[in-house]
Amino acid sequence: MMDELISLYLLGLVIAVLATAYLLPVLIAWLPHAPAIGAVAVVNIALGWTLIGWIAALALALGRPASPVVQVFSQLNAPNGHCQGTPYPPLLRSGASCPPTRTRPPGR
Repeated sequence: MMDELISLYLLGLVIAVLATAYLLPVLIAWLPHAPAIGAVAVVNIALGWTLIGWIAALALALGRPASPVVQVFSQLNAPNGHCQGTPYPPLLRSGASCPPTRTRPPGR
């Protein structure tokens, strides 16, 4: 009876270790909240039983996330409804006017 319980415990432990090893790419992608975790999970679960699929999932999990794209719009000296020479956004149609501009004294 005791031998059966020990065997069952060891079998459960082996299954847990193997499942963790099989899902290691998903766990690695989940820890830093990788944006491609869905692709990693699909590749790992569908093709992880092959060594190539598991390695591909691990490579996806360890890959660097894409850097965010930042666009900067600058409309200095833009005509038609913009404040000339200032970094202010386009004026609203509510009749607002441009803030006063500073003028430099001569000689500076």
